[in-house]
Amino acid sequence: MQKRLIEKFEELSSLGCGNELCLPHIALFSNREASVEGCRGIIEYDSNTIRLNCRGITVKFSGDNLCINNMNDGLACVTGTIVSVEFGT
Repeated sequence: MQKRLIEKFEELSSLGCGNELCLPHIALFSNREASVEGCRGIIEYDSNTIRLNCRGITVKFSGDNLCINNMNDGLACVTGTIVSVEFGT
């Protein structure tokens, strides 16, 4: 069973971004920075909340002194003190 799950994960991981299963990639660097690849736009933005429209989901960052330092080519860099990350549809 575990081998089948690993095979399925490898199959899904190899799919290109033209497929609807291509989801955003998020890298957290401690609680001070998050890099979000696959960002399509900003839904909400203030110093305590940043909500991003990503491929098929929304990603909400909550914290203090939050800002988007860089946003280009589908990549957004959120900095500040990140307290929580939430996912929605």
